[in-house]
Amino acid sequence: MTKSKLCLGAHTWLAKAERLPQIEATLGYSLRPCLKKQKQNKKKKRKEIEKFH
Repeated sequence: MTKSKLCLGAHTWLAKAERLPQIEATLGYSLRPCLKKQKQNKKKKRKEIEKFH
């Protein structure tokens, strides 16, 4: 599995934030940057949707 694929699925299987360090330790790298990016993308999409209404 590639990092980008993991990033895409990260928000779905990381339901609980307290599990994040444990998962990161298993993977050997941090998922926080891509989770942050996903939040920004969601906000951006929401703003675009609001423009049309």
